[in-house]
Amino acid sequence: MIDELFGIVSSSNSIHTIIKYTRYLKTKYPAELLEYYKTAIEIQAEHTGRNVYRELVNYIKQMTKLKGGLPAAKALKESLLNKYKNRPAMKEEFKKLNWD
Repeated sequence: MIDELFGIVSSSNSIHTIIKYTRYLKTKYPAELLEYYKTAIEIQAEHTGRNVYRELVNYIKQMTKLKGGLPAAKALKESLLNKYKNRPAMKEEFKKLNWD
């Protein structure tokens, strides 16, 4: 059933669906899940507002729990900050992701 569940998650760009089923899929599909997280978070980042940025911080924190997730999360954080340079509230919220 894991493979069927993976099929459902892979066809969804919803971060909520991905997070909901990560616990079942993370041992077998960690690399794929990282890509799905990245894509879904990038879609969510198109929206603006401090509440959106707080949610993004939580999603990125969830991403770090996967195997190889911390380097991927750091890269995604930097990518989003570079892409959305004119969003001071995003920069402020992303400071909560202090891994260094």
